[in-house]
Amino acid sequence: MKRISKHLIFILLLLVFQVAIISNLPFYLSHLNLILVCLMFLSVVYKFKLGIVYSFIFGVLLDIYSALPFGAYLIALTVTIYFAYKFFNQFLTNKSVYSLIGLTALSTVIFNAIMYSYKVLFYYNNAREFFSFDLLLLWIKTDFIYQLVINLIFVIVLFLAYNFTSNRFRAVFIDTTKQ
Repeated sequence: MKRISKHLIFILLLLVFQVAIISNLPFYLSHLNLILVCLMFLSVVYKFKLGIVYSFIFGVLLDIYSALPFGAYLIALTVTIYFAYKFFNQFLTNKSVYSLIGLTALSTVIFNAIMYSYKVLFYYNNAREFFSFDLLLLWIKTDFIYQLVINLIFVIVLFLAYNFTSNRFRAVFIDTTKQ
């Protein structure tokens, strides 16, 4: 019971921080997707099963605040973590800062592509206007690039803070000279 309450408190605090504080930060800091970065960090550092469970819970809770159809965040976060898991198993060999940066970049691209597709489909059905390629270019130039850069900077800072306080990513060498 204590473990479940610890996880629920972490989820709620992260959700409140993302919705209430980060969205109101100045300049381009408001583009930080703290939930996605923390999901990728938890998935790499601990287990991908934990990342899937967290993504499902975060998806449901974020869908409550979203103007998109219910399930948009749920599907986007869960599919993003699934593809990151498959990419990690197929192409990456260890849990290093480089693999975490690559997975965060990949997950940011996948998540934003899914969310952008939802927005285009939702607004196309409501407005009955054709999709404009200029809108996609504007979105890439403004929101996506800033979010990618801010997410990568934050995951590096998170990794360094975790590496400083934990021994989980320390290099361990086997001494074969001693008998």
